[in-house]
Amino acid sequence: MVGAGWALRLRILSLGRSAGNDPFLPLVMQYQQRLQQPGCDLIELPAASGLGAARLTQEAAKIQAKCTATHRRLILDERGQNLTSPALAKLLQDWQDAGARGVDVIVGGDQGLDGDLRRSGDALLAFGQATWPHKLVRVMVLEQLYRARQLILGHPYHHG
Repeated sequence: MVGAGWALRLRILSLGRSAGNDPFLPLVMQYQQRLQQPGCDLIELPAASGLGAARLTQEAAKIQAKCTATHRRLILDERGQNLTSPALAKLLQDWQDAGARGVDVIVGGDQGLDGDLRRSGDALLAFGQATWPHKLVRVMVLEQLYRARQLILGHPYHHG
């Protein structure tokens, strides 16, 4: 799958903040650097306090406020599709070919995501049925975005 190039700006909108001792932070930074053209930002949003629907509504409002109107939304959710790396690359290529300028990738908090926010996504993506730590999910999604980019550009990163 070799497309016309890569022009998607990527933004990972994630609830929760990384601490200086976060063991995943070097990997996040490594993949952000690999995705520097045209760019990849990690936007960390503070999780709301409390439990239940009120918390999810507050967190959804924080995420919605940071979303970009010209970007597609890829929402990570356990109910999403389990896409292969080439299928994810095709999805991103299709979005780019349809005029998307970027992709906002939404990673929820430890309580999940508000239903309205989940339904606002252009696609729901799952990394299997297992529950993953949110900081690890950031690395996993960055790696898959990098892999998709490499597939689209025709580089041999993916050995499928």
